[in-house]
Amino acid sequence: MLYSIIEDKNGPAIREGDFTALTLVIKTETGTVLYNSRDNDERLSFQFREKPHSKGDFFAALGLLSEGDSATVKIAIDSMVVKPEELKNSAVPGKYLIYTIKVNKVIARGKLSDSLYNSKIELFKTGEMERAKREEALKISSYLTSQGIKPVVTASGLNYVITKVGRGTRPVPGDTVTLQYTAMLLSGKVFETSSAEVARKAGIYNKLQPYGPRNRPVITRGVLSGFDEALKLFHSF
Repeated sequence: MLYSIIEDKNGPAIREGDFTALTLVIKTETGTVLYNSRDNDERLSFQFREKPHSKGDFFAALGLLSEGDSATVKIAIDSMVVKPEELKNSAVPGKYLIYTIKVNKVIARGKLSDSLYNSKIELFKTGEMERAKREEALKISSYLTSQGIKPVVTASGLNYVITKVGRGTRPVPGDTVTLQYTAMLLSGKVFETSSAEVARKAGIYNKLQPYGPRNRPVITRGVLSGFDEALKLFHSF
C-alpha cells in the first residue's frame, strides 16, 4: 500500500470497530472512476473499520487516518481477492486502485455499550439524512431552472414531464408494465439503464447484464416510491 496524507488533523487514529463517514472516490490507474460518494447527492459513505482482510487493504488504510484527515491511497488489487483466478478474471485494468479519502466523522467504539454506540450512529445518520433532504430540493430546483424544464409537481413532491402521450390505459397497482428506462444523476451521469446503446455511450456497458425491455410490477409502496408513482401517471402505447 502506498499513501500520501493530504491533510492531517493529528487526532486519534481510527480503530477496529469505529464508525466512519467518508467522502470517498475510487479510481483505476487509467483514471476511470469506479465509485464516487459525491455522485450520491453529496451523501457520505458509511464504513465500519474492520480488521484488515489482507496486508495493505482499505481497512489498513483507514487505520492510518483520524477525523478530519484526507489522503490518497494506492491499494494493490491482489490484496482484495481471495483466489488467484479472481484477479485473472478481473475487469479492472492495472495492478492498483487509487482511493481518495476524506474522513468527515468518526464515532469511536471504545468501551461504549452497544445501545449507546448504536444510538450515536443513528443520531448522526438521521442528521445527515435531514441535511440531504434540505439540500435535495434546492438542487432539483436549480437543475430544472438551468435546463429550462417546467415539470408537473405531485402532492408528494415528484417532478415529472410527459414528452409523448400514449393512447392506452394507465397502469394500476397489481399490473405489470413493460418498459425501457435510463436513470441518471443531476450531473447527467448515467448509472443504470435497460438500453445497451445508452450503456455503451455512458461507459457502463456490462456484457453480463441483460438489456432490453423490462417487466416491472406496479406496486403502491416500494423502495423506489417515486418511480412507482410515476408509472401510474403514464399511459401505455
